[in-house]
Amino acid sequence: MKKMKKVLFSLVVVMLILTSCGADAVKFNDSIIKEQTSMFSAIEDYSNKLSQAATNNSFAEIKAVSDSLLTKLDKSIEVIKGLNTPSGGEKFKEAAIDYFESAKKIITLGEKASSLGNEPTEEQATAFYEEYNNVVKDVTEKEAALLAVQKEFAKEKNMKLQ
Repeated sequence: MKKMKKVLFSLVVVMLILTSCGADAVKFNDSIIKEQTSMFSAIEDYSNKLSQAATNNSFAEIKAVSDSLLTKLDKSIEVIKGLNTPSGGEKFKEAAIDYFESAKKIITLGEKASSLGNEPTEEQATAFYEEYNNVVKDVTEKEAALLAVQKEFAKEKNMKLQ
């Protein structure tokens, strides 16, 4: 009976140690990548629709697409904020949230384009595209920062990225 108590006590101690180690780094990484991949294709699709609207000089239909994508981005941000963060993953989590928040700027800019209507002036269109290019540059920089932090996190956790 004493031996059984020692074994049970040892199992409890091992379980406590394992659970106190925190979140699983691989699951954490994969969860962020899942959200990023999902949003990347959605933002790419949105950018194509925005370009098509510009080609047709008709921005009026962008609002509904913008609202839908903003909702998706907000959900992704909430998923990332709710992740159980492993040690050393705080910077990775912050970079992911920063990236998603910056991506929202593309969408809100698209909503701004919808206010231009179907016949924007050349000045309005030029001003919009200058602002759009600046926002895209910012998002691209945030994405590069996210990837750099992810690589650092993976190296620290001895994970191989594919």
